[in-house]
Amino acid sequence: MLSDSSASVQESGHQKDFVMNLLRSRLYLFAIIPVFLLGCTSKPELIEQKCSTCHKSSVVYQKKRPMAEWERLLYGMETRGLILSMDEKRAILEILAKNYS
Repeated sequence: MLSDSSASVQESGHQKDFVMNLLRSRLYLFAIIPVFLLGCTSKPELIEQKCSTCHKSSVVYQKKRPMAEWERLLYGMETRGLILSMDEKRAILEILAKNYS
């Protein structure tokens, strides 16, 4: 059987481990949250690549539009020379529908 002094030392060791684990987990969250938020708010790379060849990409982010209008605008850009594969077009429309409609 453990004496009172060794039991309190063992208990304080568990408390210290608990506190350290708690601090590590909170520090981990503080490290992850900004990365998550940056991921959510960063500008889509495909839009940055394709749309900024003729105009500033910020034009895309200025206002939300209905999906039909995005499709019409994208068609207009293609008639002016924007080259998109079907996959790129689909991806851009999905991004616009999700974030800017």
